[in-house]
Amino acid sequence: MAEKKGKAAPPRPEKETPSPKVAVVNSANETVREIQLSPDVFAAKANAHLVYEAVKQHRAGARRGTHMTKNRALVSGSGRKPWRQKGTGRARVGEARNPLWRHGGTVFGPQPRDYSYSMPKKARAAALRAALSQRLAEGAVKVVEAFAVEAPKTKDLAGILARLGIAGKAVVVDHQPKDALVLSGTRLDETSRRERSWTAGEAPTNRLYRNDHDGSFTDVTEKAGLRRTGWSSAVCAGDYDNDGWLDIFVTSYGQNVLYRNRGGRFEDVTATAGLATTGTRWGSGCSFLDHDRDGRLDLFVANESNQANNLYKNLLVENGVADFEKIMANYMSNAEVREKMQGYTDMYLTGRREVYKLL
Repeated sequence: MAEKKGKAAPPRPEKETPSPKVAVVNSANETVREIQLSPDVFAAKANAHLVYEAVKQHRAGARRGTHMTKNRALVSGSGRKPWRQKGTGRARVGEARNPLWRHGGTVFGPQPRDYSYSMPKKARAAALRAALSQRLAEGAVKVVEAFAVEAPKTKDLAGILARLGIAGKAVVVDHQPKDALVLSGTRLDETSRRERSWTAGEAPTNRLYRNDHDGSFTDVTEKAGLRRTGWSSAVCAGDYDNDGWLDIFVTSYGQNVLYRNRGGRFEDVTATAGLATTGTRWGSGCSFLDHDRDGRLDLFVANESNQANNLYKNLLVENGVADFEKIMANYMSNAEVREKMQGYTDMYLTGRREVYKLL
Protein backbone atom coordinates (compact mmCIF):
# COMPACT_ATOMS: atom_id res chain seq x y z
CA MET A 1 0.00 0.00 0.00
CA ALA A 2 1.47 3.30 -1.11
CA GLU A 3 2.23 5.87 1.56
CA LYS A 4 0.61 9.25 1.29
CA LYS A 5 3.07 12.05 0.71
CA GLY A 6 2.60 15.11 2.80
CA LYS A 7 2.33 18.57 1.32
CA ALA A 8 5.60 20.51 0.87
CA ALA A 9 6.13 23.30 3.37
CA PRO A 10 5.65 26.77 1.87
CA PRO A 11 8.87 28.79 1.37
CA ARG A 12 9.72 31.20 4.08
CA PRO A 13 9.24 34.81 3.10
CA GLU A 14 12.51 36.68 2.82
CA LYS A 15 13.04 39.56 5.15
CA GLU A 16 12.82 42.89 3.43
CA THR A 17 16.00 44.91 3.64
CA PRO A 18 15.23 48.38 5.00
CA SER A 19 15.98 51.23 2.65
CA PRO A 20 18.97 53.25 3.89
CA LYS A 21 18.38 56.94 4.46
CA VAL A 22 20.86 59.70 3.80
CA ALA A 23 20.74 63.46 4.24
CA VAL A 24 20.91 65.77 1.23
CA VAL A 25 23.07 68.85 1.76
CA ASN A 26 23.75 71.97 -0.27
CA SER A 27 27.10 73.44 -1.24
CA ALA A 28 27.38 75.05 2.21
CA ASN A 29 27.01 71.63 3.92
CA GLU A 30 23.54 72.51 5.25
CA THR A 31 20.95 69.73 5.38
CA VAL A 32 18.13 70.35 2.91
CA ARG A 33 16.10 67.14 3.14
CA GLU A 34 16.42 63.39 3.60
CA ILE A 35 16.02 60.72 0.94
CA GLN A 36 15.79 56.93 0.85
CA LEU A 37 18.26 55.00 -1.27
CA SER A 38 17.57 51.78 -3.11
CA PRO A 39 18.42 48.77 -0.89
CA ASP A 40 19.35 46.78 -4.00
CA VAL A 41 22.24 49.16 -4.66
CA PHE A 42 23.21 50.58 -1.25
CA ALA A 43 22.37 47.61 0.99
CA ALA A 44 23.95 44.78 -0.98
CA LYS A 45 25.94 42.00 0.62
CA ALA A 46 29.67 42.50 0.96
CA ASN A 47 31.74 40.59 -1.58
CA ALA A 48 35.41 41.39 -1.08
CA HIS A 49 36.65 38.97 -3.72
CA LEU A 50 34.36 40.40 -6.39
CA VAL A 51 35.56 43.92 -5.59
CA TYR A 52 39.14 42.66 -5.80
CA GLU A 53 38.49 41.19 -9.25
CA ALA A 54 36.95 44.46 -10.45
CA VAL A 55 39.88 46.51 -9.15
CA LYS A 56 42.38 44.11 -10.72
CA GLN A 57 40.60 44.33 -14.06
CA HIS A 58 40.58 48.12 -13.91
CA ARG A 59 44.27 48.37 -13.03
CA ALA A 60 45.20 45.87 -15.74
CA GLY A 61 43.46 48.05 -18.30
CA ALA A 62 45.46 51.07 -17.12
CA ARG A 63 48.83 49.40 -17.74
CA ARG A 64 50.75 50.79 -20.69
CA GLY A 65 52.42 47.53 -21.62
CA THR A 66 55.30 49.28 -23.41
CA HIS A 67 58.04 47.04 -21.97
CA MET A 68 60.25 45.38 -24.52
CA THR A 69 63.44 43.33 -24.73
CA LYS A 70 65.48 42.63 -27.84
CA ASN A 71 65.52 39.11 -29.18
CA ARG A 72 68.19 37.69 -31.49
CA ALA A 73 66.52 39.34 -34.47
CA LEU A 74 66.73 42.84 -32.94
CA VAL A 75 70.14 43.02 -31.22
CA SER A 76 73.04 44.48 -33.15
CA GLY A 77 75.57 42.16 -34.68
CA SER A 78 76.26 40.15 -37.79
CA GLY A 79 74.47 36.99 -38.76
CA ARG A 80 77.68 35.49 -40.10
CA LYS A 81 78.88 32.21 -38.65
CA PRO A 82 81.90 33.07 -36.42
CA TRP A 83 83.86 29.93 -37.36
CA ARG A 84 83.36 26.76 -39.29
CA GLN A 85 81.26 23.96 -37.92
CA LYS A 86 84.00 21.35 -37.42
CA GLY A 87 87.72 21.14 -36.92
CA THR A 88 88.35 24.06 -34.55
CA GLY A 89 87.83 22.27 -31.24
CA ARG A 90 85.35 24.91 -30.11
CA ALA A 91 81.63 24.58 -29.62
CA ARG A 92 79.55 24.99 -32.71
CA VAL A 93 77.77 28.33 -33.03
CA GLY A 94 75.67 29.88 -35.76
CA GLU A 95 75.90 33.62 -35.08
CA ALA A 96 77.14 36.10 -32.50
CA ARG A 97 73.61 37.19 -31.65
CA ASN A 98 72.60 33.86 -30.22
CA PRO A 99 71.08 34.05 -26.70
CA LEU A 100 73.87 32.02 -25.09
CA TRP A 101 76.46 34.68 -25.79
CA ARG A 102 77.05 38.00 -24.05
CA HIS A 103 75.20 40.84 -25.79
CA GLY A 104 73.04 38.23 -27.49
CA GLY A 105 69.28 38.27 -27.77
CA THR A 106 66.91 37.69 -24.87
CA VAL A 107 64.84 34.51 -24.89
CA PHE A 108 61.15 34.84 -24.04
CA GLY A 109 61.62 38.40 -22.76
CA PRO A 110 58.67 40.78 -22.26
CA GLN A 111 57.26 42.31 -25.43
CA PRO A 112 54.71 45.12 -25.87
CA ARG A 113 51.27 43.78 -25.12
CA ASP A 114 47.77 44.79 -24.05
CA TYR A 115 47.02 43.76 -20.46
CA SER A 116 43.34 44.71 -20.54
CA TYR A 117 40.69 42.01 -20.32
CA SER A 118 36.92 41.95 -20.03
CA MET A 119 34.83 41.13 -17.00
CA PRO A 120 31.23 39.91 -17.04
CA LYS A 121 28.81 42.83 -16.91
CA LYS A 122 26.76 41.35 -14.08
CA ALA A 123 29.87 40.67 -12.02
CA ARG A 124 31.13 44.22 -12.58
CA ALA A 125 27.74 45.65 -11.57
CA ALA A 126 27.63 43.45 -8.46
CA ALA A 127 31.12 44.64 -7.47
CA LEU A 128 30.01 48.27 -7.83
CA ARG A 129 26.94 47.63 -5.66
CA ALA A 130 29.09 45.97 -2.99
CA ALA A 131 31.54 48.88 -3.00
CA LEU A 132 28.79 51.50 -2.77
CA SER A 133 27.10 49.63 0.07
CA GLN A 134 30.36 49.40 2.00
CA ARG A 135 31.16 53.09 1.55
CA LEU A 136 27.66 54.07 2.68
CA ALA A 137 28.01 51.91 5.78
CA GLU A 138 31.28 53.69 6.53
CA GLY A 139 29.62 57.09 6.22
CA ALA A 140 31.71 58.00 3.20
CA VAL A 141 28.81 58.80 0.84
CA LYS A 142 27.55 62.37 0.74
CA VAL A 143 24.60 63.48 -1.39
CA VAL A 144 24.78 67.10 -2.57
CA GLU A 145 21.79 69.03 -3.90
CA ALA A 146 23.83 70.67 -6.65
CA PHE A 147 27.41 71.76 -7.27
CA ALA A 148 27.19 75.52 -7.69
CA VAL A 149 30.08 75.81 -10.13
CA GLU A 150 29.13 78.31 -12.79
CA ALA A 151 32.58 78.86 -14.30
CA PRO A 152 35.51 76.45 -14.75
CA LYS A 153 37.51 77.46 -11.66
CA THR A 154 39.42 74.97 -9.56
CA LYS A 155 39.27 77.34 -6.60
CA ASP A 156 35.44 77.24 -6.54
CA LEU A 157 35.25 73.45 -6.55
CA ALA A 158 38.03 73.21 -3.96
CA GLY A 159 36.08 75.56 -1.69
CA ILE A 160 32.92 73.45 -2.01
CA LEU A 161 34.79 70.25 -1.16
CA ALA A 162 36.41 71.96 1.82
CA ARG A 163 33.04 73.11 3.16
CA LEU A 164 31.67 69.59 2.71
CA GLY A 165 34.52 68.23 4.80
CA ILE A 166 35.90 66.09 1.98
CA ALA A 167 39.66 65.50 2.21
CA GLY A 168 41.85 63.04 0.38
CA LYS A 169 40.65 61.02 -2.57
CA ALA A 170 37.02 61.47 -3.63
CA VAL A 171 34.81 60.57 -6.59
CA VAL A 172 32.37 63.25 -7.74
CA VAL A 173 29.37 61.83 -9.61
CA ASP A 174 26.79 63.99 -11.41
CA HIS A 175 23.97 62.59 -13.52
CA GLN A 176 24.22 65.58 -15.87
CA PRO A 177 27.74 66.98 -15.44
CA LYS A 178 28.36 70.44 -16.80
CA ASP A 179 31.55 71.42 -18.57
CA ALA A 180 32.32 73.92 -15.80
CA LEU A 181 32.26 71.16 -13.17
CA VAL A 182 34.39 68.78 -15.25
CA LEU A 183 37.01 71.42 -16.07
CA SER A 184 37.12 72.62 -12.46
CA GLY A 185 38.13 69.16 -11.30
CA THR A 186 40.84 68.45 -13.87
CA ARG A 187 43.54 70.12 -11.75
CA LEU A 188 42.09 69.19 -8.37
CA ASP A 189 44.66 66.57 -7.39
CA GLU A 190 45.19 64.78 -4.13
CA THR A 191 47.96 67.15 -3.05
CA SER A 192 45.77 70.25 -3.10
CA ARG A 193 43.03 68.47 -1.13
CA ARG A 194 45.54 67.29 1.46
CA GLU A 195 46.81 70.86 1.93
CA ARG A 196 43.33 72.03 2.88
CA SER A 197 43.23 69.43 5.64
CA TRP A 198 46.35 70.92 7.24
CA THR A 199 46.20 73.66 9.83
CA ALA A 200 46.64 77.14 8.40
CA GLY A 201 50.32 78.01 8.09
CA GLU A 202 51.54 74.40 8.27
CA ALA A 203 51.34 73.42 4.61
CA PRO A 204 54.87 73.17 3.15
CA THR A 205 55.95 75.74 0.62
CA ASN A 206 58.81 73.56 -0.66
CA ARG A 207 58.29 70.19 -2.32
CA LEU A 208 60.23 66.95 -2.65
CA TYR A 209 59.12 64.81 -5.58
CA ARG A 210 60.12 61.17 -6.08
CA ASN A 211 60.78 59.93 -9.61
CA ASP A 212 58.49 56.98 -10.34
CA HIS A 213 60.63 55.88 -13.34
CA ASP A 214 57.67 56.12 -15.70
CA GLY A 215 57.76 59.82 -16.53
CA SER A 216 55.74 60.83 -13.47
CA PHE A 217 56.59 62.14 -9.99
CA THR A 218 55.05 61.61 -6.56
CA ASP A 219 54.97 64.25 -3.82
CA VAL A 220 56.81 62.74 -0.81
CA THR A 221 57.38 66.01 1.09
CA GLU A 222 55.51 64.98 4.21
CA LYS A 223 56.80 61.39 4.16
CA ALA A 224 60.41 62.59 3.94
CA GLY A 225 60.02 64.86 6.96
CA LEU A 226 60.31 68.13 5.00
CA ARG A 227 56.95 69.51 6.04
CA ARG A 228 58.00 73.07 6.77
CA THR A 229 56.86 76.56 5.84
CA GLY A 230 59.07 79.40 4.71
CA TRP A 231 59.77 81.53 1.68
CA SER A 232 62.81 79.59 0.55
CA SER A 233 65.07 80.99 -2.13
CA ALA A 234 67.83 78.44 -2.66
CA VAL A 235 68.82 74.88 -1.86
CA CYS A 236 72.06 72.93 -2.13
CA ALA A 237 72.66 69.21 -1.80
CA GLY A 238 75.75 67.39 -0.64
CA ASP A 239 76.86 64.44 1.49
CA TYR A 240 78.46 66.48 4.27
CA ASP A 241 78.57 63.54 6.74
CA ASN A 242 80.01 61.06 4.20
CA ASP A 243 77.36 58.39 4.85
CA GLY A 244 76.39 57.90 1.20
CA TRP A 245 73.09 59.85 1.48
CA LEU A 246 72.71 63.36 0.04
CA ASP A 247 71.85 65.97 2.66
CA ILE A 248 70.30 69.35 1.86
CA PHE A 249 70.65 72.90 3.13
CA VAL A 250 67.75 75.32 2.49
CA THR A 251 68.08 79.09 2.68
CA SER A 252 64.81 80.71 3.63
CA TYR A 253 63.35 84.10 4.44
CA GLY A 254 62.84 83.27 8.06
CA GLN A 255 65.43 80.64 8.97
CA ASN A 256 68.04 78.59 7.17
CA VAL A 257 67.75 74.85 7.78
CA LEU A 258 70.21 71.97 7.44
CA TYR A 259 68.55 68.60 6.87
CA ARG A 260 70.46 65.37 7.41
CA ASN A 261 69.32 62.46 5.25
CA ARG A 262 68.70 59.36 7.34
CA GLY A 263 67.86 56.71 4.76
CA GLY A 264 65.32 58.78 2.81
CA ARG A 265 63.87 60.71 5.76
CA PHE A 266 65.31 64.11 6.64
CA GLU A 267 66.06 65.41 10.12
CA ASP A 268 66.58 69.06 11.08
CA VAL A 269 70.11 69.22 12.56
CA THR A 270 70.67 72.98 12.23
CA ALA A 271 71.18 73.58 15.94
CA THR A 272 73.29 70.49 16.66
CA ALA A 273 75.53 71.20 13.64
CA GLY A 274 76.51 74.59 15.07
CA LEU A 275 74.99 76.67 12.27
CA ALA A 276 73.93 80.14 13.34
CA THR A 277 70.19 80.86 13.26
CA THR A 278 70.56 84.62 13.78
CA GLY A 279 72.39 86.99 11.49
CA THR A 280 72.15 84.52 8.60
CA ARG A 281 68.41 84.09 8.43
CA TRP A 282 67.73 85.96 5.18
CA GLY A 283 69.56 83.49 2.95
CA SER A 284 69.62 83.86 -0.82
CA GLY A 285 72.18 81.26 -1.89
CA CYS A 286 74.26 78.36 -0.61
CA SER A 287 76.83 75.83 -1.72
CA PHE A 288 78.51 72.72 -0.35
CA LEU A 289 82.21 72.83 -1.26
CA ASP A 290 85.38 71.22 -0.01
CA HIS A 291 87.33 74.47 0.19
CA ASP A 292 90.33 73.01 2.07
CA ARG A 293 90.30 69.67 0.22
CA ASP A 294 90.17 67.56 3.40
CA GLY A 295 87.53 65.16 2.08
CA ARG A 296 84.66 66.83 3.98
CA LEU A 297 82.13 69.18 2.40
CA ASP A 298 82.11 72.65 3.92
CA LEU A 299 79.19 75.06 3.61
CA PHE A 300 78.98 78.59 2.21
CA VAL A 301 75.87 80.69 2.82
CA ALA A 302 75.17 83.93 0.96
CA ASN A 303 72.59 86.34 2.37
CA GLU A 304 70.66 89.46 1.53
CA SER A 305 72.08 92.94 2.04
CA ASN A 306 73.01 93.92 5.60
CA GLN A 307 73.36 90.23 6.41
CA ALA A 308 76.62 88.33 6.75
CA ASN A 309 77.82 85.85 4.14
CA ASN A 310 79.35 82.96 6.06
CA LEU A 311 81.73 80.13 5.22
CA TYR A 312 81.48 77.17 7.60
CA LYS A 313 84.22 74.55 7.93
CA ASN A 314 83.01 70.98 8.40
CA LEU A 315 84.45 69.44 11.57
CA LEU A 316 83.15 65.90 11.13
CA VAL A 317 83.09 63.99 14.41
CA GLU A 318 82.05 60.45 15.32
CA ASN A 319 78.69 58.84 14.43
CA GLY A 320 78.29 61.06 11.37
CA VAL A 321 77.57 64.21 13.40
CA ALA A 322 79.11 67.30 11.87
CA ASP A 323 80.01 70.49 13.67
CA PHE A 324 80.42 73.51 11.41
CA GLU A 325 82.78 76.31 12.42
CA LYS A 326 82.42 79.78 10.93
CA ILE A 327 85.76 80.76 9.42
CA MET A 328 84.78 83.70 7.19
CA ALA A 329 82.16 86.41 7.36
CA ASN A 330 81.67 89.52 5.25
CA TYR A 331 78.87 91.88 4.28
CA MET A 332 78.54 91.41 0.55
CA SER A 333 75.10 90.37 -0.69
CA ASN A 334 73.00 88.13 -2.90
CA ALA A 335 73.55 84.73 -4.47
CA GLU A 336 76.76 82.88 -5.30
CA VAL A 337 77.57 80.99 -8.45
CA ARG A 338 79.84 77.97 -8.37
CA GLU A 339 82.44 77.33 -11.01
CA LYS A 340 85.21 74.79 -10.98
CA MET A 341 88.69 75.74 -12.08
CA GLN A 342 91.82 73.62 -11.69
CA GLY A 343 90.03 71.25 -9.30
CA TYR A 344 89.05 74.00 -6.86
CA THR A 345 85.62 75.52 -6.21
CA ASP A 346 85.51 79.30 -6.44
CA MET A 347 82.87 81.67 -5.09
CA TYR A 348 81.32 84.56 -7.00
CA LEU A 349 79.31 87.19 -5.10
CA THR A 350 77.13 89.47 -7.18
CA GLY A 351 76.91 92.24 -4.62
CA ARG A 352 80.34 93.73 -5.40
CA ARG A 353 81.14 91.72 -8.53
CA GLU A 354 84.02 90.06 -6.68
CA VAL A 355 85.42 86.60 -7.22
CA TYR A 356 87.12 84.68 -4.41
CA LYS A 357 89.51 82.05 -5.77
CA LEU A 358 90.68 79.42 -3.31
CA LEU A 359 94.42 79.02 -3.77
